[in-house]
Amino acid sequence: MDASGGYVDRVRAGIFLAVQLYEHKEGLRRSEQSESEMLAELSEAEHQRGRSFEQIMLLGGDEVVEAAHELHAAVRTIDWQATGKTDSTLEDWR
Repeated sequence: MDASGGYVDRVRAGIFLAVQLYEHKEGLRRSEQSESEMLAELSEAEHQRGRSFEQIMLLGGDEVVEAAHELHAAVRTIDWQATGKTDSTLEDWR
């Protein structure tokens, strides 16, 4: 349970940071942090999420691991759009 809870917390934290960066870059909401600071925080969040994901891989059953893979892929898509690695519309983002 701790591993699952930790993973979900790290996913949520990363999504929050990605949304903050995306909104800043798109001019939807300004941040007091610079873009480089936000990118550094998002990178660290991704690293921490990856570590938590590895715990799920080691401890979870097949269904849990498959669900974690799907969630991990969805979060990477959000990260990539926030950082500009992929280009999509605001509708796609939402």
